Amino acid sequence: MSDDGSVSVDFALLCDDIRREDTGKNIFIGVYLGGVDLHANPFRGVFQLAAFIERKDPSLTHIQVISKFDGEQISRTDLEVSDEAGKKIFLPVPVVVDGITKSGVFEAFIQVEKEEPVLALDKPFTMRAEAAPEP
Repeated sequence: MSDDGSVSVDFALLCDDIRREDTGKNIFIGVYLGGVDLHANPFRGVFQLAAFIERKDPSLTHIQVISKFDGEQISRTDLEVSDEAGKKIFLPVPVVVDGITKSGVFEAFIQVEKEEPVLALDKPFTMRAEAAPEP
């Protein structure tokens, strides 16, 4: 996390789902505290990234969440956040993971406007399944 950029990541987690109670509180389901074990090969699925960020300049409203696996981009989500949201923002972002066939490292980055992306989270993914046989 850099102090000289326009965004800092206070906290981020990866989970299976994020739901909202009637009272407005968020529920995080299936939170991955350590690594992630993948039990299908190839693995296809959707995770939820929960990122709590702080913008130094609330007028910066365009945010990208970039996901990588072993350094290669696997998804990008573009978000527009109103300047009324304040400096601290909760970002619930679905992350599609498609076709992973080996163990590696998952990374999520937050980018505001044209600045350098900031690492929000990294998790080891461990492939536990044998490769599907060729047809």
